[in-house]
Amino acid sequence: MKIKIYPIVLLFISISQLILAQPKHKTVVPSTQLKTRIVVLTDVSTWETDDSESLVRLLVHADMFEIEGIVFTTGYSLTETRDDFFQLIHDAIDAYEKDLANLMKRSNQCRCIEDESQQTIGYWPSAEYLRERTMYGSRKGN
Repeated sequence: MKIKIYPIVLLFISISQLILAQPKHKTVVPSTQLKTRIVVLTDVSTWETDDSESLVRLLVHADMFEIEGIVFTTGYSLTETRDDFFQLIHDAIDAYEKDLANLMKRSNQCRCIEDESQQTIGYWPSAEYLRERTMYGSRKGN
């Protein structure tokens, strides 16, 4: 009985390539996921409370987003930024800090970690982390 070697060799090569093409290490999907990183621009002021309310809403959901920056910039109605408006951001962070212990209970978080550079969903960042990322953007409008 005569066996054709060509189809057997071809089959062997195909199977070998499939085996060798498999990753050496299985990719493990972590049970926790990293947060989406965001930078927020705001022209928060005392006469337009919707921006302050949006900032509070952002902080209430700080366990879902890694806030890389909160940038205070001028709006269309200002020619220059005002320090008292910038302080409104810090006031919101101060209020967040007062409630942080209660917020952390929602995700069974006991404390803030030292390195907050890669946050997972459900992690509440420290108020200090947020303060360090609060900055001025454009100081002059128009």
